[in-house]
Amino acid sequence: MKILISTGYGRLHLLRTAEELYKLGHDVHVVQGLSRKSIFPISSLSFLNLSYSRINNVYTSRFPDWLKVENDHRIYFLEELFYLFRKYLYWPPIKGWVAYIFWSLYSFFSGLYMLKIRPDAVHIRSGALRSFGVFCAKLIKAKILIDHSLIIPHKAYALGGEDVWIHSENIFWKSVIKDIKRSDFLIVNSSFIKKWAKTITDEKKIKVAELGVSSCFLNLKDDITLHNPIRLLFTGTFSYRKGAIIIIELMRLLNKSSLDFVLHIFGTIPNDVSRIIDKNGGLSKLKIQFHGRVPQPLLKKEFFCSDIFVFPTFLEGCSSSVVEALASGVPVITTLNSGTPCTHFGDAILVKPGDVESLRDAVLQLSFNDELRESISRAAKIKFSCWTWEKYQYNLSTIYKEIL
Repeated sequence: MKILISTGYGRLHLLRTAEELYKLGHDVHVVQGLSRKSIFPISSLSFLNLSYSRINNVYTSRFPDWLKVENDHRIYFLEELFYLFRKYLYWPPIKGWVAYIFWSLYSFFSGLYMLKIRPDAVHIRSGALRSFGVFCAKLIKAKILIDHSLIIPHKAYALGGEDVWIHSENIFWKSVIKDIKRSDFLIVNSSFIKKWAKTITDEKKIKVAELGVSSCFLNLKDDITLHNPIRLLFTGTFSYRKGAIIIIELMRLLNKSSLDFVLHIFGTIPNDVSRIIDKNGGLSKLKIQFHGRVPQPLLKKEFFCSDIFVFPTFLEGCSSSVVEALASGVPVITTLNSGTPCTHFGDAILVKPGDVESLRDAVLQLSFNDELRESISRAAKIKFSCWTWEKYQYNLSTIYKEIL
C-alpha cells in the first residue's frame, strides 16, 4: 500500500509513524515543512536570535538516523519562514492568522505532491489538510486519516500568555476542527483525546494508537535517594499551557521551605514566560537552571539524576514528556489534563491544574516520604514498560488493516 505521511510543521510523532509503517512493508512517502539545508546562512542566526546548536538539534530531530524510509522526501522551506514570522509577532490574534496562512500554503504544496504520487491513503497532521487537501484526496480516491493530539478548548476556557490564541474560535483552530470533521478516520494518541473528539465527530471513525517510548528511557531509575539540593525536572516547552507560570510560583514558595530545591529545565522557554521569569528576579533567584534542548540519549541521564518530575499542564493530548518520565521511574507530579492514564497515588501524584498550593504540597510530600517515592516509581515503571514503539507498530498495523 502506498501511504503519504504529512507531518505539517514540527516533528511531532509522525516520523515514527512513517518508520513503523515502512517496517510493515508499506510504500511510505514523507512530506515535511523543513528542508535539509537552512535557507538562512549561519552568519544570520545571531540576528534571528537563534543559536547554531539549537538549529542543529532541530535538524537532527527532523532527519534522525533511525528514519530508514527510502522514498525521496518532499521537503519545503516554509517552516523556517513560519517560525520566523511567529517569533516576532507576539500578538496572539495575529499569530492565529500567521498560522492559518502558512498551514494553508503547506496544504497546497503537499496536495500537489499527493496528486503526483497518488497514494492509497494520506496520514496527515490535523491542520495540514484544508479544502485543497480534501479535494486532492477525493480526486485520487485516497482515504484520509487525520492524526490529532491536542484538546482544543472553547474560547471561554482559553489559556493566558502567548497560548491565549489556542481555542475553538480562533481561525487556525477552526480549520483544525474542520480537518477532523472531513477526515475518513481520526487517529488519536489517548483515550483522553478520544473523549473530547467524540463531541465534534463520529465516534465510529476514531481510533486510538498510544505512542511508544524510546527504549533508552525504560526502567532508568532504581535509587530514589534524594540529592542535595533536591533536583526537580521539567522537559519540553516551558510554556503557559504546560504550567510554566505555576512552576515559577512553585519555586518562589519552595524557596521559603526548610528544604533546598533546584529546577532543571530541558527544552525551550517562550518569550512571554521569559519576561515573567525576569520579573521574578531571573533564573538564579528562582533556583532554575535552563539547559535548552538536548538529544534523547543525553536526556536520559537527567531522568536518572532527577528526584521529582513536575508537569502541571493545563492542556495536552497525551504528554510524551510525562510518559517518558513515568517509564523511567522518576516520581511524577502532573494533572489529569496530561492525558496519560495515571492513577493518583498509584503511579503518580495528580494535582488540579492551576493549583500551586497543591503542587507545592505534593512536592513536599514526595520529598519527605521515601516509601511513597519508591512505590509510585516502581508502579510507573511496571505500567509503562509496555509503551514501546513495537506496540505502537502493532496497534497502527491493526488500525490500518481494519480501516483500509
